Formats: sequence, C-alpha cells, structure tokens
Amino acid sequence: MNKETFKKIRKDNGYTQLALSEVIGLTEQMISYMENGHKEISKRTAIAMRNIPRRVE
Repeated sequence: MNKETFKKIRKDNGYTQLALSEVIGLTEQMISYMENGHKEISKRTAIAMRNIPRRVE
C-alpha cells in the first residue's frame, strides 16, 4: 500500500490520525510518518487499514 492510499482510506472512513492510531494500535506520530512517506507501511498495517470500520460520530 502506498502513502496516498493509506491516507485516502483514513480520510474516506472519517478518521483523524489520532483516532486511527487508537483503532489500529499505532501512535499518531507513526501514522503521520507513514502518510508522509518517512516510514514504510507494513503488510500488517495495510491489512488493518483495509478492514477498519467506517467511523460514526
């Protein structure tokens, strides 16, 4: 998964970086690093992203 897809999935499902970090068990900083291309998105994280529920507020 590339950084653009990662960010699009997050935004399309209604998550802030902080909210997503709580759902998939990463830090908000790590989410930011991945979205900016500073850290590689692991297969485990890519799978988690494809399975996150749509956020309802």
